[in-house]
Amino acid sequence: FGFLVIIFLFFLTPVYEVNASLEIRQQNTSPLSINPMAAMLMGSVAGNDKSIDYELLKSRRVLDKVIEKNELRMKISKKWNTMFSYFVGLAFKNLPTDSYLYFNKIPDVLKSESGVIDAAEEGFTIYFNGEKTKCLWDKDCSFMGSVVQLGKVGIFSRETSFEFEYEHILDARERVGGWVNIRKADDSEMILLGFVHESPLMGSHILNDLVNV
Repeated sequence: FGFLVIIFLFFLTPVYEVNASLEIRQQNTSPLSINPMAAMLMGSVAGNDKSIDYELLKSRRVLDKVIEKNELRMKISKKWNTMFSYFVGLAFKNLPTDSYLYFNKIPDVLKSESGVIDAAEEGFTIYFNGEKTKCLWDKDCSFMGSVVQLGKVGIFSRETSFEFEYEHILDARERVGGWVNIRKADDSEMILLGFVHESPLMGSHILNDLVNV
């Protein structure tokens, strides 16, 4: 049984949920005073009854705006990021800091297949189709006749490898929509949003854009 648990941990990726809340205020004679996203989520208001359409948060229009702003059609994942490696790091008190990367500019040349990025605090090295180059964060970088630019959140305490692959918009919507959890708080006028991601910092970054879309 213990052997099966170890095998399972090799295939399980640690994820975290970050949360936000939206308040809906109803005044007697004035329009609703609410966050723009909360306004979208209001299906109807009749007297004291409020109907909230939670699925609007995962609608094509909302998701596409968040995907476009954060270049989320580029699917990024940490290599060797498993629960097994997490517990090994925990046992030896060698857990990596929370850090992640994202694309600011995606050249067409990177949209054909998968690649790898080795990220460090001072910059990153991108590997794609047998080519590689070193770049700085948030700076245009010439690569395979095009320009690529990446940013980061957090601090890379050690070199970390990532895999990336450009997805069809339908696949990106399904993936990003699956990260979102939404519910209404009990006995209050609050909408509770949860966003699941490998990195709490990156999750917070995307959730903030989702709330303010």
